[in-house]
Amino acid sequence: MVSTANVALQDQIYSKDLPLLRKIIPDLRFTAAFGRGRYVCPRNLTALASTEPTQQDLLAFLDDDLTPNIRLNRSCARR
Repeated sequence: MVSTANVALQDQIYSKDLPLLRKIIPDLRFTAAFGRGRYVCPRNLTALASTEPTQQDLLAFLDDDLTPNIRLNRSCARR
């Protein structure tokens, strides 16, 4: 999980940096989330920090408002 200070940096990571990293790690999978739901919930972060995290624990940060940007996913998949 990567959290950025602004959407421009998030776009750079998603459209430039991660595709470059995919050349090194071919099976790397990623997506981006835009909108209000992209922010980390402090309560969930505190709870996660006090335990040994699993992938299921990371899903606690997701809510119904968190929707991947399908347009970016499709353009990245073509690379």
